[in-house]
Amino acid sequence: TATLVKAGFLFQLPDSERFVLTASVLELSNGFLRNFDIRARARPFLVDLADRTALSVHLVTRDRLDMVVIEAVRPSSALLVSRLEIGSRMDLTRTAAGHAYLAALTAPQREALMTGVQAAAGDDWPHVHARVAHALTQTDKNGFAIETGAWSAGLNAIAAGFVGPSGERYAVNCGGAAHLCTREWLLEHAAPALVGCVAKIVREIGGAPRLRLSE
Repeated sequence: TATLVKAGFLFQLPDSERFVLTASVLELSNGFLRNFDIRARARPFLVDLADRTALSVHLVTRDRLDMVVIEAVRPSSALLVSRLEIGSRMDLTRTAAGHAYLAALTAPQREALMTGVQAAAGDDWPHVHARVAHALTQTDKNGFAIETGAWSAGLNAIAAGFVGPSGERYAVNCGGAAHLCTREWLLEHAAPALVGCVAKIVREIGGAPRLRLSE
């Protein structure tokens, strides 16, 4: 804490033990995002996906045990949008984005990550493990992940993962209000558009499709 205060990233409130972030943190976040050239190269395809599905579309990657939005696109129709913005966090084990990301990892990478999830889950681990195992099986079978209300009541989403040119993993997530984009609607209308979007991004950046779980 003392180091962060000295560096100008934290400020201690007068006569208090509380600390708050300073504007210097924005320099770090903006620098981080500038290094993500993939955002600029993927954005045209994300915009097209948002307009074709009328869903909010997010490019996400992982930070510790969360998925973090690094690009967000709202459809021009703006009917089925979510409130997720750049920097928003999503649960790794209860979201389509998290499941798509996990499915894109190699088996050793996934096992190492799930060890951390197990430690964080504590007594809830059997339930978490069963949920993730089922989701990964379905994701591997379908080529994309789908979640209906598991993370946030009233919100349904679909996502697909891929491998970046340097081996980093990402996922494209799109979703909206459950009463307007049902599971059946997502499977019929959003899934083909999502899979096509990810394929275009992979070709553009020189990446690779997600791996099969057996690979």
